[in-house]
Amino acid sequence: MSGPTIRRQVTFHRAARGRKSLKDKRFATPPPAEVPRIPRVAQLLALAHRFDQVLRDGEAASYAELARLAGVSRARVTQIMRLLDLSPAIQEEILVGEAIFTERGLRAAVAEPDWEKQRLLL
Repeated sequence: MSGPTIRRQVTFHRAARGRKSLKDKRFATPPPAEVPRIPRVAQLLALAHRFDQVLRDGEAASYAELARLAGVSRARVTQIMRLLDLSPAIQEEILVGEAIFTERGLRAAVAEPDWEKQRLLL
């Protein structure tokens, strides 16, 4: 009482580290498109701008509330928000990917209130 049965023989071969892969490429899934990797500090800077918007819109009243909403500590929210103290030129370089910095490498510049001196610290 069952419908027609379709049989297809598919062979596998062992790839690197014992993984199996299809030999018949017609059934293989295409490789994912290369997505450019966004630097972590650029992600954090964008998050800082989002946090700032949330505070200005009144969706959160304080860093403590932001921390609860984001699931991080208040200290981490403060670290992220300090990235907004960078000069606009440095922020732009980070966000458009012209300059690659680490968060740790930016800490001295963030602590400096003079934007001209921030550039010298990088």
